[in-house]
Amino acid sequence: MSVVEKALHVYDDYTFILKERAKVELFLSDPLKFEKVDFAAEISRYDSTMKKIRDTMPKELRMNMFMIDCTDLNARLCSECDLLVERILQRASDYVLLEKAVTIFQQVKQIGESFGLRANNSTKDLVDSEQAFDRFKLVTRAEVTASYTDLVDWLCFLYSYPRLRLFDEQTKSVTQAHNQVLKINSIIESKERTLQADRNEIENKLETKKSVFKENLNKIKVELDRFKEYNTKRSEDEYNKQIAQINAELINLTTEMREINEME
Repeated sequence: MSVVEKALHVYDDYTFILKERAKVELFLSDPLKFEKVDFAAEISRYDSTMKKIRDTMPKELRMNMFMIDCTDLNARLCSECDLLVERILQRASDYVLLEKAVTIFQQVKQIGESFGLRANNSTKDLVDSEQAFDRFKLVTRAEVTASYTDLVDWLCFLYSYPRLRLFDEQTKSVTQAHNQVLKINSIIESKERTLQADRNEIENKLETKKSVFKENLNKIKVELDRFKEYNTKRSEDEYNKQIAQINAELINLTTEMREINEME
């Protein structure tokens, strides 16, 4: 084996570094699998490798009559590790500041906007709105709160690495998410008032419809009673016209009754 080949074997434990970029990109490719502990482990692995190279690898190798300067190779391996760590931290920063924080902000904002919609005098819209509101209070609110707590944990994770410089402008998205989360209680209170107002309005209109329905029904009863008293000698056409009018009124009342039942 040549002297150069022997020298190269000294670096067998570190040559993997030169092929790590593809593995790191694969690791960073799926945000749904992101965990702080995994990011910390990867960063620690490369930091430890850099430290080991600096502490244990020779600056030069002497073999027989040859001397190999290892300074550049050591620096190249350490630089590659450093670049891998920077890539991991940058992806974590993008995930926290550009994805996670923005998602929370948009989610709460959209909920607030949707809760601002009125039921438009529709019982179905009111029921749908109440069900969506209940889901938010029982499920979604807890999910948003948990997601925000995780966001803060991620931000603390980023701050634990001084080499990643974060400026106020970059963390603005976290502040905006925080402000939106603080609005949740006021959003709930506002929606409760809106739902109560919609419910009262629909119930009042329902009572009015029922009252009008009863009045119209009584009118038909009066017409039927009067119809019985008509002279039997009146023409058949006149009777048929009167019957047709009463039937039309009954059909309209039947439709109104169906609508009232649906509202109730």
